[in-house]
Amino acid sequence: MPAKSGLAIHHKIREKAKHIARQVSKRIKPKKKKQNDFPLIENNVKSRIMAALSYVHVVVLVPLVFARKNSYVKFHAKQGVGLLIIWLLALLLFWVPIVGWLLVLVSVAGLFFGVTSALTGQEKRLPVIGRMAQSFKV
Repeated sequence: MPAKSGLAIHHKIREKAKHIARQVSKRIKPKKKKQNDFPLIENNVKSRIMAALSYVHVVVLVPLVFARKNSYVKFHAKQGVGLLIIWLLALLLFWVPIVGWLLVLVSVAGLFFGVTSALTGQEKRLPVIGRMAQSFKV
């Protein structure tokens, strides 16, 4: 029997290693991560940002469309809709002394209060608007 050259042995070992690697890669399947952009976790940064967007007047539509299933974002979106209604009334009644100005003040104060509570991960109801807003069907 003739002796095999070193190159032939090296080639055979390389082919065997490739074959073993293919077998192992077939057995080990990478775990797929579940695609869930807005889980029901209050500490999630994306959820907090979407909740804060709920209070920026017309932008309330973004969380309503893209984060409907998240209860935390939905809580803040409902309040954002209530605040949007107050803001629209304030725009209509701005020229009426005291009433219009008071509505603008309430709208701006609600915006700051809502955004800070959303970004800190809390579900605080807005005074007056909060009770009414939670009854909305969104």
